[in-house]
Amino acid sequence: MIAGSPMPTIKEASFSLNWAAVLRFPSMEVAEAWYHSAEYQPYLDLRINELTDYGTMIFLEGS
Repeated sequence: MIAGSPMPTIKEASFSLNWAAVLRFPSMEVAEAWYHSAEYQPYLDLRINELTDYGTMIFLEGS
């Protein structure tokens, strides 16, 4: 994890969730493989069904 905070400082718009995190992967393919991996699936289920009422995950292509 590059950065993470249970209480991010919001400068514009709104953010009503309870955590923000930034992860870095060497490529989009590696990020997709991680997201769909058997190892991540229990955490995905936990994140979606237990930890938040609503969650958002986005992938951004870096330079």
